[in-house]
Amino acid sequence: RTRDGFALAQADLELRGAGELYGVRQSGVPTLRIASLLDAQMIDATRREAETLLEADPELASADHRELRAHVIRIAESVVDEVH
Repeated sequence: RTRDGFALAQADLELRGAGELYGVRQSGVPTLRIASLLDAQMIDATRREAETLLEADPELASADHRELRAHVIRIAESVVDEVH
């Protein structure tokens, strides 16, 4: 009934659950819930904060962002490993 991708994704999330944040499971409720993935305001605020941070330090090279950079690299490497 809609061509709105966000509305479709939200309906899918409500029906099948979020699955794993990092991993290969595609459906079901994750074991660790930080916030509702249906909380559009929280998701939007988080996205804006991430954009602001990356505008100021795109490589996450500052001392304040070294741990975040290392975490992002570990996650990216694990996703690549799962794909291969």
